[in-house]
Amino acid sequence: MLSHQLTFPNKSNEFCLPGQPNDWYDMIVNKYNLKKRNTLHEFRKTHVSLCAMADMKLQDIKYRVGHKDSKMTKQVYNYLYPEREELSADKFAQFIETEKDLF
Repeated sequence: MLSHQLTFPNKSNEFCLPGQPNDWYDMIVNKYNLKKRNTLHEFRKTHVSLCAMADMKLQDIKYRVGHKDSKMTKQVYNYLYPEREELSADKFAQFIETEKDLF
């Protein structure tokens, strides 16, 4: 097992040319005659959205997308977090209801 696996490696598991993922994607779009061409950034946003929906910690998402700090991740993907705040409030309310004998 490789200790470091790139998302888009070349055959030697090294960085590929910057435009290579787009070239691969163009080949897929053409091969399957896809009507809409999503950008690779849209796939990235979808991945981050799914990470947030899976309750991954902000710090872990930051690491996955390669941001310098989690503040940047939260600024860029802030639209994901209102739902998470509501989920957190619901979880807290369930805890209080379950553990009401503590109070």
